[in-house]
Amino acid sequence: MQTWFNCKVKYLRVDENGKEKNVTEPYLVDAVSFSEAETRIHKILEPYIKGDLEIKTLAKANIADVFDFEDDGVWYKTKITYLDVDPDTEKKKKITQYVLVRASDVKQAYERTENNLTLLVPYDIPSVQETSIIDVFPYESDPEKELEGRNVKPVKEAKEEDEGVDESTGEIIEE
Repeated sequence: MQTWFNCKVKYLRVDENGKEKNVTEPYLVDAVSFSEAETRIHKILEPYIKGDLEIKTLAKANIADVFDFEDDGVWYKTKITYLDVDPDTEKKKKITQYVLVRASDVKQAYERTENNLTLLVPYDIPSVQETSIIDVFPYESDPEKELEGRNVKPVKEAKEEDEGVDESTGEIIEE
């Protein structure tokens, strides 16, 4: 399950006329903890920002899922409600979830939400609201890339290079 964090970032932006202006913009980042969210937003944005980057606010977002489409558009927050029945007491409980979807307008955001939802129970979409979120950064994990630059090779590559590999530990045996 993903944990999304709202990050409001303040930095110096240079506009088309060459004027410098301090701006504060919201971003959404997927991370395990507040510390990781802060680290990730710095790593992602620092190459594109002139000067210092300051995180003004960092808070958990109540987003259940994100539907990103590669076309240009703005981010819409879609409210989804459905009923859940407790199997023991048979009481009905109204569940509310929010989904973020990129679309060009409200109608397209509604349609994309409906087309991508995988709920097995009847649901309603009572609202679709435009957000001010500039961009969304999901967590991308590639175990091989995480080890780049370290003195570690995957077992498959080591075998291809005819180096010895201890089958019980997976360690490379240098000859």
